[in-house]
Amino acid sequence: MSIRIYSYNNPYKLDKELYWEEIKAAPFFCASQTLVNGLNHIYNINPENNNVFVKGKATTFMNLVNNIYEYWQSAACEIKQYTAIDNIVRNQKVTLEEGISTTNLENAFIFNREEIFKSLRVMFELGMDYHNIVTDYLTEEEKYIVEIFKYINESNYIKDFTLKSDISADDINEGISKALLGFNDEPLNVQYDDSKVVILGIHQFSPIFLKTIEILSNTKDVILLFNYMPKYKNVYQTWINIYNLFESKIQLSNGKNYDPAIKNDANELGNNLGKLIDGNNEQLTFNNKIEVTEFDNMTEFSDYVADLFDRARRSTDDTTQTSNNPLVNMKEQLFAADPNSNEILKVYFPKQFGERDFLNYPLGHFFMAIANMWNVEDNAIHITDLIDIKECLSASILNENEPGELLSTFASIEVLFEGVTTLDEMIKRISRIIKRKARLKGDDCEYASHISYFNVEDDKLLSLKNALEELNEISKMFFKDFESQRNNFKGFYTRLQRYLQDKVREDKGLNEDFKSIISRVLIHLDQVANVNATASFECLKSTMSLYLQQEESPEQHANWIVKNFEQIDGDVLISGKNKVYHFASLSDEDIFAANRRLFPWPLTEEFFEDAQSPVDWKYQVYVKCCKEYRNYKRYALVYGLLFCKSDVKLSYVKTDRDHEKNLYYLLNVLGNPIVKYRKYQDVTQSEEITIQLSEQQKKEFDEYDFYRFNVCPYKFLLESITENNTVYKDEFLLKKYMEVVLESKFRRKYEGQMVIESIIDNNIYSLYEKTKKMFPFVKDIDQVDIITNVKTRLLNTPGKKYQKADTDSERYIKIKELFIHRKLDKKEDKFPVIDQEKINKSLSTDELNAIDYKRFLSGWCTYCSNKNLCALQEENEG
Repeated sequence: MSIRIYSYNNPYKLDKELYWEEIKAAPFFCASQTLVNGLNHIYNINPENNNVFVKGKATTFMNLVNNIYEYWQSAACEIKQYTAIDNIVRNQKVTLEEGISTTNLENAFIFNREEIFKSLRVMFELGMDYHNIVTDYLTEEEKYIVEIFKYINESNYIKDFTLKSDISADDINEGISKALLGFNDEPLNVQYDDSKVVILGIHQFSPIFLKTIEILSNTKDVILLFNYMPKYKNVYQTWINIYNLFESKIQLSNGKNYDPAIKNDANELGNNLGKLIDGNNEQLTFNNKIEVTEFDNMTEFSDYVADLFDRARRSTDDTTQTSNNPLVNMKEQLFAADPNSNEILKVYFPKQFGERDFLNYPLGHFFMAIANMWNVEDNAIHITDLIDIKECLSASILNENEPGELLSTFASIEVLFEGVTTLDEMIKRISRIIKRKARLKGDDCEYASHISYFNVEDDKLLSLKNALEELNEISKMFFKDFESQRNNFKGFYTRLQRYLQDKVREDKGLNEDFKSIISRVLIHLDQVANVNATASFECLKSTMSLYLQQEESPEQHANWIVKNFEQIDGDVLISGKNKVYHFASLSDEDIFAANRRLFPWPLTEEFFEDAQSPVDWKYQVYVKCCKEYRNYKRYALVYGLLFCKSDVKLSYVKTDRDHEKNLYYLLNVLGNPIVKYRKYQDVTQSEEITIQLSEQQKKEFDEYDFYRFNVCPYKFLLESITENNTVYKDEFLLKKYMEVVLESKFRRKYEGQMVIESIIDNNIYSLYEKTKKMFPFVKDIDQVDIITNVKTRLLNTPGKKYQKADTDSERYIKIKELFIHRKLDKKEDKFPVIDQEKINKSLSTDELNAIDYKRFLSGWCTYCSNKNLCALQEENEG
């Protein structure tokens, strides 16, 4: 058996190639699913004749690889390898030559365990001989990974890193049958020539791809196909550079009869680009009618795409539409050299990007958050980020009276937990607040009314306290004594599996879709939970995604809204007059950049050049593929334009963060006009807020309501009408408010007495300690600043005597409580003395119903209790 390599000129006329009779009955394995779809669209000639190319005899090559090397590609194998690498590095099983410290290397390898895992798999898939690796010219990091590679080869770990070699013809035939079966439940109803396989359109050969081709060639004729147009030699040279390294002659199509016809502007532009790259400048037409849209940034481009998709989504119920998939119904199909806009689009249209993994659901976040917080040395939760606590509270696992109550309560009192590092301390602080609320009396009741956590009902505080205690118990159940257990991975996932079965799967509150996901996670756990593996807790966290995943549902597969350039070759085969093909991210940076690391860290191009010689064809092909990826993008653009039967749009993104990009230089040379994108907005829309007061909101306002309105109408709307109070919620404002309370307490205690610095010094510290009980989150380091600020204001008291509890004194204290400051500017007075009649007139129901509650940026915004709700403030800070 052998490997044969053929090229074809025109993807629409593959059946006109001389070798078509040889390959048409063979199973086809393609570079992408879009290429599978394109072949089925063009060449599904006669479904009743099993001897020609029919739908069902084509799938992706990745699908075939996964079935032939089923264990190597499985989560169980990857887990064993992850744990082996973790144990080797953490237990210092390898050493380097004298003079090289491994401490920093070990830390770097542990931090980059994902990259190390990929690198070692590449080395084993390539079949590198560790005896022949030359380390003279390698970096310290490369020498270290070579030593790990050698250690694995010479230890019992080698069994977990050895690819299956005794793959029989029957095994291969079974793998092909499973691959062609795909997601179907019924056996394939078509026959195919099982003496050969066709592998079509692959430019990026991974080591496991190459290993599979080698195995296939032992029992079958392997036919490699790729598109090649001798007319555009330099464009297509990237394919020759790669396929020349296979140990087979390339049989190029003569191409005389299959040149693409120049039928539209896209074809003409593709022809011009091909000529320009080949240096045939005298043959250029410079008749480039296609404009290039310039998007200012990726967000603007994503917004443009979101509008397109949303319109298609709204029209999917139209009976004239061809599919219930909005992507199919999009008139404009998008392909980007930098498809990162999908990360933004996922936020808007998550269902379009396939079924979320279990760990991306709130319940999955719950387990990841516990793992993030668990400290194996203390056998307890250690809190470094309150976001982890929020994830746990929002997962609907902990007992609560109604959905969302725990998270809402936590958000109301979050500032209370500033500086907390343990669940026990969080629980203690809640208990203290409950007790403190019961003991409040006199002025303290007024002070507490402006503090967020004193405004929460006791039953909600108790509910949160109980939930945190429950979280403590759950975390201990899963992780206690983890590091001291043998086969600790198995123990953890056995407990987790039991938890999902007993507590979650029977939960009547779960919807059917999520129940299906949990059921599939449990099936997966059955397959991997018996893997005996012992490793560090950090390794457990990094492999949870391998354990806690569900089998893919065929109805829930991802449909990328913006496709990458690898999808162009197949999608052009279904292009037509009813579509527009949009090639995006056409900047120099995006076309030339690989958009990925050429090799996993710490491997580099120099490593593969220096580490081993001689090397076989698989080694050479893999290295060449990685280096040629940037040239593939150039080819894909030309190919897409040459063979596209649709109208075409072009665009690029001008800026990436603070970096400015340039349009792909060849399009500049050809003179394609650049037009800036403009989104026209409805100018009649108003950002101002108007309301109609309800009967419950109608009331007689006081002078402090008037002052709120005087400072900012929007502040008045929130605090006087909506909340009916000023409540401080964040750390900064509560510390400032603590200064106000301490100053107020001192003035009231010493009212009528002279301002004497020694009296302040002798008494303010004891008063501070009493006040601090209402602000338990305030750190000791803050004490000096708070006392200094209060002392300064006390010494600057007008008349050098603390006023008695008369109207002016109480008015001063009340203003400070509600606004923190009396004045921010000597010229400004937001708090004039005003009578009730004027207040009633200014804040009458008729007046309020007729105004816009405009927001004003000023110094008062810094001290506003609702500044986090004010978009104007956020824009200013941005």
